[in-house]
Amino acid sequence: MPTVQQRVWDALDKNVSWQEGLSEGIINLSALATRLSEALHIPGSTHAIISAIRRYPVPKERRKQLSTILRKARISTASSICTVRWNAGPPTDDLQHMFDAGVLGSQVQMRLLKGEGTYSAILPETHAQRLSKRIPSGRILELVCGLAEIHIHLTPERYHTPGLMNLILSTLSAQGINVDTILATPPHISLYIKESDLPKAHASILLLDV
Repeated sequence: MPTVQQRVWDALDKNVSWQEGLSEGIINLSALATRLSEALHIPGSTHAIISAIRRYPVPKERRKQLSTILRKARISTASSICTVRWNAGPPTDDLQHMFDAGVLGSQVQMRLLKGEGTYSAILPETHAQRLSKRIPSGRILELVCGLAEIHIHLTPERYHTPGLMNLILSTLSAQGINVDTILATPPHISLYIKESDLPKAHASILLLDV
């Protein structure tokens, strides 16, 4: 579970006006702590919140800290990826379709997501095409190809660093890159984007301005 400091820093990371106010020393810390206590549902005294606010690095230093964490992470990429989404059927039928397509019990890297009455599979294009042909066409909702994956492997203790995901997404957004899907399983983060955006996205994450 995130600590009080992590929760406070994450809230500050998301609010530019608070960051600017703290940098200029014009924010009433007690008032801000009370507001954060109510917004984050942190019971008891606000002393711990005020302490966390005082330890919060100014934006430039914070960005440098987060950039350093990313530069020490293991980052890999993959292309020719598709997403297959379909209406869920009887579980045994869906398992059989995936097995027949060769995406179960094999070395194929597949991400399977369960939605409300649907399944989504993210996997290499060749296997996605096979899977889409095994599932009855009337149940297929979409087949989206031309995707790429950026996989970020952080150290476990760095995974929950407040503001890290915000920095990644804001960096990509500044380059006009839309993230189609985000999968996060500590200490891994996988971002799925258009394949045409992969070179620019990869470079943006590796070469974050500090």
